[in-house]
Amino acid sequence: MADASNRSNRPKLGRKSITALIEYLEFNRTNSELRQLMFELELDKRYSGPNILSRLGNVFHPLADEYPDANEVRKAVELIETIAIAALNDMNSTDGFWNDPQKSKRGRTTYTSFQQALRADGLDLVEGRVAPFLSPAVDPAKEEGLLESRLKNYGFDVALNHLEQATDNAAREQWEAANGQIRSFLEALCNSIASRIYQGNESPPTQGQARKYLADSGFLNSKESDLLKALFQVLHGEGGHAGKSSSDDCRRRLLMAEAMSNYYLERLNGWKKVG
Repeated sequence: MADASNRSNRPKLGRKSITALIEYLEFNRTNSELRQLMFELELDKRYSGPNILSRLGNVFHPLADEYPDANEVRKAVELIETIAIAALNDMNSTDGFWNDPQKSKRGRTTYTSFQQALRADGLDLVEGRVAPFLSPAVDPAKEEGLLESRLKNYGFDVALNHLEQATDNAAREQWEAANGQIRSFLEALCNSIASRIYQGNESPPTQGQARKYLADSGFLNSKESDLLKALFQVLHGEGGHAGKSSSDDCRRRLLMAEAMSNYYLERLNGWKKVG
């Protein structure tokens, strides 16, 4: 059994990433090429299966295990990087495997699907190498879980609903819809915080006036207010227009909104109006 303390230092692929990689190989490599690849990496005698694709799948599966063998992980990563480098060479070749327009489109589509699935696991392919897509210090699942718990504790149900819709749309790869819900989530959160700390006799401010109140009340300092304005400008860009967003763009927006929101809710927990 592998040392649990080393788990955070190795790539960990979800089943979707493994499936996408197998699909890429199925559509873009012949059985002969795959057998040669297994032979070159000395994997041909280590893994069994009814066909070459199933044997390759057995190479990748340890990356999804909780306590994999370190040597199996190394072999799997080496195989992925070899495949990635070959794919990049194909993409850049003028007379290679993808010179045929139809094969080129299929190859790029399946490779992109694998890369997107890999990024959902916090990894990326950088010049054919497997590398973290996010800093190891960033734990998206923990950030999101903490935020949902805080929203529930404060009773910020509207903001929570928008956040849940954003993550649901992102999980179904509906990027534009997810981006719209991320924007609505942060808007609702600012409304809720402004309402919670509002000292006036009239109705609490909403939308742009709510964000202004957060600055005027001292809840946000001038730099924090400028940062919030900048984030809203990012969230308003391309979010609701079909075909203009991507998984990377959506993931960045969600991470920024979640991190900033957790910061605001921490501030709210100890907030006392000055003056």
